[in-house]
Amino acid sequence: MMDEIDDILNKESFSKEDLVRLLSTNEEESMKIYEKSKAIKAEQIGRKVYFRGLIEYSNYCSKNCLYCGIRAGTAGTFDTRCQMKKYWKLQNMPMTINLLPS
Repeated sequence: MMDEIDDILNKESFSKEDLVRLLSTNEEESMKIYEKSKAIKAEQIGRKVYFRGLIEYSNYCSKNCLYCGIRAGTAGTFDTRCQMKKYWKLQNMPMTINLLPS
């Protein structure tokens, strides 16, 4: 069984049957897949870890991108701008910052 997994992992591309076999591995065979993926990652990008993220400071947007949860066309989206204005008013401070996307 392990030789079968090794043979599949050494292929340049996988057939549907190969993928089904790889997805139905036991714990020991899964470790083979993990080790192979770890080796490929080390070869391709090394040991560095890259973080990529998005920090949203508002949920208001005038764009209507279909993939986005805060797009203009999303019904019922709570507008954080209202909360910011209320906060500044409660603090008796002038609202001098503008953190809204253009």
